[in-house]
Amino acid sequence: MSSATAIELNSNGTSAASPKSSASLLVINTRNEVLMVLRNQTSWSGSFVFPGGNYDETQDTSFKATAVRETFEETGILLASESQRENSETKSAVIQEKISNLRRVIHMQQSALKYLLDHYGLYINEDRIYPFTEWVSPRELRRRWHTRFFVTFIDKDTTKITGARIPTSTESNREIAEVRFIHISEAIKSFNRKELSILTPQLYLLRTLSGIIGDSVISTNEEREKIRELALGDFGRMTLNPITIYPRPNVTKERTYLYEGDEARGGPKGCLHRNVNTFDQDGLLVEDKLYRTFDVFSSIDPRWLSKPARL
Repeated sequence: MSSATAIELNSNGTSAASPKSSASLLVINTRNEVLMVLRNQTSWSGSFVFPGGNYDETQDTSFKATAVRETFEETGILLASESQRENSETKSAVIQEKISNLRRVIHMQQSALKYLLDHYGLYINEDRIYPFTEWVSPRELRRRWHTRFFVTFIDKDTTKITGARIPTSTESNREIAEVRFIHISEAIKSFNRKELSILTPQLYLLRTLSGIIGDSVISTNEEREKIRELALGDFGRMTLNPITIYPRPNVTKERTYLYEGDEARGGPKGCLHRNVNTFDQDGLLVEDKLYRTFDVFSSIDPRWLSKPARL
């Protein structure tokens, strides 16, 4: 994209920052817990988000690869499979050693993940990573992202380390303060109790998943198939470009985000697709109300879908 086409204008005539391409991954385990990280010393410091980061054309062959690489760098969990099967008795120890070596080299910035995967006989199985909406940051923000969200499941065919951990001080600049798996419904409840700060896109997706799994603590085949159906349908390809409304003049801690299809954005009368949010004095989200009156499985307007990715 050239600089001439990347420039947008805000309503006051000032230029809006061009969104950076990024990817983020929802990793769901067998207990319907999702992997989340607590950001430290970043734009979202103090908030829990799904692991992810910027697309790197020198390392990543796709946005799915970005999501896997960033998840590995931030949590130590590698969503990769073996190219060849090894003896089952030695397999676990061998894989553990491979992944430990991989992460140490990655954080020392000595090589790119795609080359190390080849070296250790591992590969990213992109067929098991599913699109789960795209989000473009509001135009008024100084730093903006076009984030591709993906969802995947940890099962017996997935290679991962035993237990997530944050990088040591010699491995990274400690952008991550905490790593945890948390039940999807419990994450929402913890946010409502003001125990966790979670960003709006993450809450939107958590609430969507909660509508499928509820409080179930065992990830069933039926639930996973329902999530896959949602991801591979129109919902997974939906792109949200929120427009920010400040309900009361000069009260910036209250904001409404209008999404595609909302009646206030030209959608059908009575169709609501919006968040009404409240932020604290430090800018952390403390109250989030999602209004979505359409069925995510059957009532997505084709105009909300993303254009085909170049990668």
